[in-house]
This record gives sequence, structure tokens and C-alpha cells, in this order.
Amino acid sequence: MILSPHALSFAVAIPLILLLYYRRFRRLFGRQPVREGRMITRIAILTLVGVMFLAFSLANPRALAADAGGLAVGVALGWWGLRLTRFERQPDGVHYIPHSWFGVGISALLIGRLVYRFVVFSPTMQLAAQDASRNAAPFAMYQRSPLTLALFGLLVGYYVSYYLGVLWTARRMGPGPTAG
Repeated sequence: MILSPHALSFAVAIPLILLLYYRRFRRLFGRQPVREGRMITRIAILTLVGVMFLAFSLANPRALAADAGGLAVGVALGWWGLRLTRFERQPDGVHYIPHSWFGVGISALLIGRLVYRFVVFSPTMQLAAQDASRNAAPFAMYQRSPLTLALFGLLVGYYVSYYLGVLWTARRMGPGPTAG
């Protein structure tokens, strides 16, 4: 049995993506330590990717509006989720207990939309990859879908604002143990 490069890439990519999302969902439940370095790295990466999507959307007013609207709603949900998050000061540092359903719901919306887009547009993506004369933008498929951009903006806005709020709250609490 010989696998085509396309099938082989799916066979490698799908388990890796599932592992990443499993780790992501696992962090949405229970008490989590505040790890400044990791949170700052996530904030930087999400901000960079969000700015790239906004930049690619500048040519299309609908895409730009969807992305910016998703960002705004995501920021609002991030701060709301932060208000529902509990913080604890322990001997080993500050921990937070996230309101799990916010993160799960937002991630599930984006994953569901990306799976839908992938299934619907997979044949189109294969044809575009075979057409060497076409110079498409790297995110062209997603730029044509305002809903996908809005959901991505929502995800970026939520996690950037949420992590910034967690870091801010943890710094205010300080590293000492709880009195009492």
C-alpha cells in the first residue's frame, strides 16, 4: 500500500492537531498555575497572527469588518470570563481556576468552523495546490469567509484579553502564601 503525499500529510497532521487541541482543552479545567513566560509567549503569538489576519483583510472591507468585530466581541468575552475566574495564592505561586465553558465554547466554535471549511473546500485547495501559475495569498481561502474571520478574531480577542487579565491579577496578588 502506497500513500500519496497528500494522504501522508493528513496522516501526520491530524494526530498532531488533535494532540494540540487535547492539551489546549486540558488547560481549560481545574486549577492552573500562572506561568508568566508561557502566557506572554501565547499573547505575542496570538497578537502577531491576529495582526497578520487584519493586514490580509485590509483589501476586503467585509473581511476586515468581520475580523475587527470578532476581535471586539472576543475582548469583551475575555474580560467577562476573567470576572468569572477564581484566583488562589498558594505557597508555590498564584493559581487561577478558569470558567471552563467560555474557553471550550469559543474553541469549539472555531474548530467546528475550520472543520466545516476544510471539508467543503478541500477539493478546491487541492486544485489550487496543483495550479502552479496561481499566486494566491496564504490565507486567501479564509479571507473569503467573513464568518471564519470573525470566529478567529473572537478567539484571538478572547485569549489575548483573558491572558492579559490573568497576568495583571496575578501580579496584583503577589507571590506570597495566603494568610489565615
